[in-house]
Amino acid sequence: MSNNTEETVVDIIDEAIGDILEELLEKYYGDNLESEEDYDELIYNIVNFIKKEVFKGKADVAEIRDFLYRLREKPHIAKLVLSYIIGNYFEKTGSLARHARIPEGVSI
Repeated sequence: MSNNTEETVVDIIDEAIGDILEELLEKYYGDNLESEEDYDELIYNIVNFIKKEVFKGKADVAEIRDFLYRLREKPHIAKLVLSYIIGNYFEKTGSLARHARIPEGVSI
């Protein structure tokens, strides 16, 4: 991706679902991100996952933006979908096991 495209992707994510993403990261996954580069990599992973799974690999930035805004209209579904994508990403990178947190009130 070119720098301009990269900035556009990050801007689109922040604009469309940034607040939902931040809520999930703070509540469940915050310890897994150690730098701005980690955050950007997560963003690209979310976009690539959506492009691959929703659009069968054939989507442009406008189609992804439209999908994210439609997803935003259903916040409970958005949180579920994003949590799934984020969890898979951290599991693949190995950082989920390293920084897993048990939510308050949950006992093992």
